[in-house]
Amino acid sequence: TNEVAEAMNANFPKTNPIFMMVDSGARGNMMQMRQIAGMRGLVSNAKNETIPRPIKASFREGLTVLEYFISTHGA
Repeated sequence: TNEVAEAMNANFPKTNPIFMMVDSGARGNMMQMRQIAGMRGLVSNAKNETIPRPIKASFREGLTVLEYFISTHGA
């Protein structure tokens, strides 16, 4: 997931509004930007145990029913 964030950081246009907010420190961070445009990655449950199935979709493209269900356990 760090590779995804690094690739996004290198390839996002510097004029992208979301990138400008994160880069300036005004709002959000690279991890949140990765979840919006890249992938969610590994999530943990309420016991702070990592769920072994990574969420490969992003919020922009939408989660499958299974990915949504997995991501609700840590909320």
